Amino acid sequence: MVEVKRTVVAQAALDLSELINMRFEGRPIGAKMPRRLRVMPPDGVSSEGGKKARQSVVLAPVAADSGASVMIGWLDVAQRRAELRIHAVVRAQYEERHHEPFDVPPEAYDALVTEVQRLLTMQSIDVLVVRSMPRSPDARATTAPEAPSRQVRPLPYVLGVAVLIGGLAVAAYVLHLVD
Repeated sequence: MVEVKRTVVAQAALDLSELINMRFEGRPIGAKMPRRLRVMPPDGVSSEGGKKARQSVVLAPVAADSGASVMIGWLDVAQRRAELRIHAVVRAQYEERHHEPFDVPPEAYDALVTEVQRLLTMQSIDVLVVRSMPRSPDARATTAPEAPSRQVRPLPYVLGVAVLIGGLAVAAYVLHLVD
């Protein structure tokens, strides 16, 4: 078997999606069409420095050929952020797109999203909850943090600061040797 070499971010995204998918594998929700929560795995071996790190969080049909998945949010491991939509938003988007009722009861959906949110928070992912639909495709969704938020710096920023600090340390060491 050939071992696939992934970048650190791509591997972290794959690992977290596998963890979440295994955790919710046996918990279908929905009456007419049972669905289960899935985080779509990364597309390739690299996230291109975090540019392609965003993964869809969906409710996928248990029977693979029985219908379309319903997007309920996204996860970005590189930025340590996620967004999840409340039931009313998902229901409205589903019904607008498919012209039929969304068959997942609010109580089951809310319990699932709360559990996903807890799991992501334990993984140091900041979760925003979308509480209303955007007015237009260009409008920004209204979001509110569910848990106390900590400031997260994008990976390139953190690496840049680390290189700067390392450079200053080397310069200080060289100046110390010269004295």
